Amino acid sequence: MKRVNLLLVSLLFSTSNGWASTLNVDLTGGVARWGNAIVSSSGDDMVPSFWTPTHCLTPTAKWIPGAFVTPPPTTIMMSSGGASIAFPITFKGFEYHTGSAGTVIGNGSSGGPYCSSGDFTSGIATVMGGAGCLLVNNLTTGAKVVTPYAFIRPIFSIDDTALADAFDKQPQGLYRGSVSLSQFYQYYLGDIKTQYIDSQPFVLEISHTPAYITSVELTGESEMKPVYGVGTDDVSAKTSFDVTASGFFSDGMKVMLNRSDDYILRNSGSEIPYSIKCIGCSDGEYLVEEGVVSNPSSPSLKVSGVEVNTINFTIDVEFNAVPLDPLEVGSYTDTFTLIFEPDV
Repeated sequence: MKRVNLLLVSLLFSTSNGWASTLNVDLTGGVARWGNAIVSSSGDDMVPSFWTPTHCLTPTAKWIPGAFVTPPPTTIMMSSGGASIAFPITFKGFEYHTGSAGTVIGNGSSGGPYCSSGDFTSGIATVMGGAGCLLVNNLTTGAKVVTPYAFIRPIFSIDDTALADAFDKQPQGLYRGSVSLSQFYQYYLGDIKTQYIDSQPFVLEISHTPAYITSVELTGESEMKPVYGVGTDDVSAKTSFDVTASGFFSDGMKVMLNRSDDYILRNSGSEIPYSIKCIGCSDGEYLVEEGVVSNPSSPSLKVSGVEVNTINFTIDVEFNAVPLDPLEVGSYTDTFTLIFEPDV
């Protein structure tokens, strides 16, 4: 007598569980700070720091986590008022949290295709791969029939540079966008394998505050006029530059030095160290004092300005009471570089 083995497969479709929390990102001056996302168990990608709870899943003693039903979206559209921005995002898969079910890893699953990456550790199953793929092994609670998993969250990757580029020159605002991620798993009712299909919402809010410089204008004389002491046989000199920086500054601006410069006026045989002062900087005055950088580990000062389009301050370059002897007669020159960038 021939024996015919029958595998019954049923498909269940559901709507989204209707519960979603929101991922929050602060993007200030092109620097992204994630408010409620953490590094995934894979170590290279991200997951929300919160879990989405599940509802009304059929109890089972054996199941197989899956990834996406269909290929996930590769961009997410964010909007704020009349502005819309699309930027790339990569969805890798899902993490399933089995809660207190006492789940252990079982035998190899049958049917495939299998996900390119998957694991089950400390009650969390990770599946990463393309549409329709499954974890290599099934998960089981033995004879105990329980809800297969209690929570789920997506695994994703956003390149911070691509994010900053997408929002470059865009107006300030709170941008919001969402996508739906199709998700499935297979489970057993006795010897019958059943597939469950669901969708998981992914909601993202980005608080965008641009910070950029469009121009920096310096007005002043590069020549330092000597002033000779009366009866003291010394010389001093000073020049000033009025600086106007334009753009948008969310939290002021940094004035920095080129680390490779030195700050000494020279002619063929003599040297005069000089100072650079930032008049209007909020955290100090001297960038350089008598040829010595004031803070070598971080040669910069900050000019205040919260959510302004223009910042004004003054740079003084000077030296004081240098003895004329043994200075040689002649012209003394030097060049230095100032670097300006928005502070975020």
